[in-house]
Amino acid sequence: MLKLCAVILIGCIYLGRADIMYEMQTDYQGMLGIADGQVAVQVFIKGDKARISVSTDVDRETTNVVTIIRFDLNKFWVLDEINNKYDEITFDDSPPVNTAETHLITEITVDKTGDKKTLLDQECEKIIVSMRDSTGGSFFSLAETLWVSNEVPAYQELKHFTSRLTEKGLKLTMGSTDANENALREFQKKINEIDGFPLEFSLDMQIGVEDLNFYMRAVSRVTKLDEVPIHDRVFDLPEGYTKRNTSKAVRE
Repeated sequence: MLKLCAVILIGCIYLGRADIMYEMQTDYQGMLGIADGQVAVQVFIKGDKARISVSTDVDRETTNVVTIIRFDLNKFWVLDEINNKYDEITFDDSPPVNTAETHLITEITVDKTGDKKTLLDQECEKIIVSMRDSTGGSFFSLAETLWVSNEVPAYQELKHFTSRLTEKGLKLTMGSTDANENALREFQKKINEIDGFPLEFSLDMQIGVEDLNFYMRAVSRVTKLDEVPIHDRVFDLPEGYTKRNTSKAVRE
């Protein structure tokens, strides 16, 4: 579930003027050990701050996770709304200890299909980013189909929002020597280079080792996107919450 949320939430903060709110719905299937379900995401962005609420509905049970990102404080908080507690994670500017590099052997393709359709009154273009690797006796393929527009409200803020959080997330795995991690990092870079914000995207992943195969599909749609004034207190820790963990450093 955490990996799915990471895919959904990839993005970043830009010091822009517009305050932005958008909502997104994701339907997923095929995740190992998890029943098919639905995720609802609500995002508030104001300058270098963001609040992301992720509600997951599985077997009629709903869980909610709220993350407050504060790049101005170089940290983010994950709220436990049931117990009124929070975890605090800071970004560490020091270089990672393990700087070993891996060689990317997976080819990544970007297909601008030319297909068009209208979403939220915006004309969107269909772009498919895909990669495939069948070395070492295993099989791995990933394809993301995006319907993007660069005419959405506050496009530049959203674009930078996507880029910066992706950058933070990518740097979490800089020390990894796993080929798939390296390929996923490059895959997301290709998506970030696309001119346009996705109002709909589907992710298809397949992994196989010998006779074992795993398939996952997730389809996400932005259902609402507006420029709205947002009060600063939306990005503050709620009153009465206590810190649950010691601050953990996330290497950039």
